[in-house]
Amino acid sequence: MKIIAFPFAGGNSYSFKFLETELLKHNIAMETIEYPGRGNRVSEALVGDIEDIKKKIMAQVLQKVMNIGDHEPYVLYGHSMGGLTAYLIALELMKTKLPAPKRLIVSGKSAPAIKYNRGISKMTSEDFWRTMQAIGGTPEELLQNDMLKKFYEPIIKSDYKAVEDFEYKQERKLKYPIDVFYGSDDIFPLEQMTPWGQETVEKMKTYELTGGHFFIYDHVPVLVNHFKSVLEVGNELKV
Repeated sequence: MKIIAFPFAGGNSYSFKFLETELLKHNIAMETIEYPGRGNRVSEALVGDIEDIKKKIMAQVLQKVMNIGDHEPYVLYGHSMGGLTAYLIALELMKTKLPAPKRLIVSGKSAPAIKYNRGISKMTSEDFWRTMQAIGGTPEELLQNDMLKKFYEPIIKSDYKAVEDFEYKQERKLKYPIDVFYGSDDIFPLEQMTPWGQETVEKMKTYELTGGHFFIYDHVPVLVNHFKSVLEVGNELKV
């Protein structure tokens, strides 16, 4: 059983380690995609266009899907920016003859049809870091270290630009369900989540969890149980 995961803005292949460790206890492997310009692809140029990011990570995704055993279930998962990336990858996979995922699972991301543009990618450095602190999820040691901030600021801004510049176009609907988790105190309210339903011919379900944008850190058991239930029997979690 496998999860192919897509990180949030500024994230890398280690961003979901807090989930990976717990998932392994249930024999579920989470393999996180590496975007250009960070982690083991730090020597590559940053990409501030979501379509170009999709193209540059597609080889990674295809390799991971091809390595999945016959009849082995897998899902696509992404948080925030990763939710949008996972959705675009899901559309690309429909063009191949590879096995489809059992589900697209998204957390902390409004539906693709909802335009997102808070202008974060164009903020001054001071306003940018003030906003990052307000959103949450940024380690305090990073916020207090000017060298780390200088390193990460262009990475995070580039990712935000990719999301802010995304132009939605109605494409083929997915042929499997979509599950959407959102935080009770996040900037994305339920009404921005429900349009995910128009992206699939199957059912879409929303799940509210307490917390802000990075509520996922506070609900590891809930998320692990959800992944487990979907991958093992295809059922939805009751939360």
